[in-house]
Amino acid sequence: MPFDLTPPFGGKLRAFGVAWFRPEDYQRIRKISHDEMIPTFELWEAKMTKFLADKQTPGVILEKVIVDPDELIAFAKRFNGGKIDAKVRSAFAAAQVIKKYGTDH
Repeated sequence: MPFDLTPPFGGKLRAFGVAWFRPEDYQRIRKISHDEMIPTFELWEAKMTKFLADKQTPGVILEKVIVDPDELIAFAKRFNGGKIDAKVRSAFAAAQVIKKYGTDH
């Protein structure tokens, strides 16, 4: 979920949270998820690194949000009946960015 930030130099920035995984957590997150994820952390990281590079745009912050499996489970229980999929992982990342920056900037 995007929101606007007004930087000190003027203009608007849009910040997006991008779910990012630690290598040691990747297989557990795959196991607790109810959708297909890329089989290995290395393949996933390569794809996402390219995705972020391709999406670099002036005025847009794509912030990597480390996803802790236990926090993701708790988030999914509160907001999606416990089901974890790409939408929930993205919503988790967005919620963390909103928590960091707020929504009134």
